Amino acid sequence: MQNPSGTHTDKQLALIRRYDPIKNIESLSTRPILLLHGDADTTVSIDSQRYFYQQMQVFNKKEVRYIRFVEIPDLNHQITLSIVEEMINWLDFHV
Repeated sequence: MQNPSGTHTDKQLALIRRYDPIKNIESLSTRPILLLHGDADTTVSIDSQRYFYQQMQVFNKKEVRYIRFVEIPDLNHQITLSIVEEMINWLDFHV
């Protein structure tokens, strides 16, 4: 959450940096990760997901089976039935 001026506090920025997936990519290398993102999302840019996915592939070439990225065409920042089905299938396989 941002403060009233629209910026993050120092404490919030420190937490964002601490939990940034890119900065923790090594610890995520063998964890199953499912990325689902609408390519028309106006709330969160899909570019960050694309970048993370590319970095995971570069970092962990041997275990790319652990990460799946699904771009949903023409979808804004919403959850659809197909997204829920994708999540269920992912969990069935990895849990």
